[in-house]
Amino acid sequence: MLRYDSKNQTATILPGPIIQHFLKDNADGQYEGFPSLGVEFQITLDDQFREYLGLKKDQQGVYVSGVSKGGSAEKIGLKEEDIILEMNGFKVDSRGDYKDPKYGTLNMSHIVRGSSYVDDELKVKVLREGKEQTLTGKLTRKSPKDFLVAPYLFDRGTNFLVMGGLIFQELSIPFLQSFGNDWETSAPLRLVHVAKHTDDYEKEGKRKIVILAAASPPAAPRATSAWAVRL
Repeated sequence: MLRYDSKNQTATILPGPIIQHFLKDNADGQYEGFPSLGVEFQITLDDQFREYLGLKKDQQGVYVSGVSKGGSAEKIGLKEEDIILEMNGFKVDSRGDYKDPKYGTLNMSHIVRGSSYVDDELKVKVLREGKEQTLTGKLTRKSPKDFLVAPYLFDRGTNFLVMGGLIFQELSIPFLQSFGNDWETSAPLRLVHVAKHTDDYEKEGKRKIVILAAASPPAAPRATSAWAVRL
């Protein structure tokens, strides 16, 4: 148990299989971390959307709306507009779930992050332009330093520069999360949008997003954290 809220009677629990995954991975002294697929997907429950995609009544799966640069999905050959039908032999339904033989209905992300390890083989059956095909490749884990916007900063602080009373720092998800649990709406919307849509910046060869995080009153009293620079 990681956290318990007695007032609301809710708890946050770390499942045993995740702990086992960590211990097994770390047994040789070289921790690889949990692999990731690197896709954004949309459910396919809407009848009009299914008709647009050309899905038959008995076909299920999820629509790939985005593929992260350098992730497992890109290396395997997944493309935007593919429809994921199966992963490692498990059929994926229109919500992105599958039937796990031990735990029942789970999100398909568990196939990658829960039961697989870095360098394990992944087989994905997709529907592409009306034809089924199977893509095969190895799972990878993208290092946090390779993200345009760092997803976490567990083992280091953020990079920053103080100049003329202005504080510049790299944009990161932890910075946005500092605005509270509802950071997706309470943080500066421009920065939230940048953090969630990094593909265009990466295609331009940008490596990091630097923001003006704070300013001392004498230097720039009207500066705000919504200003960003692409590097």
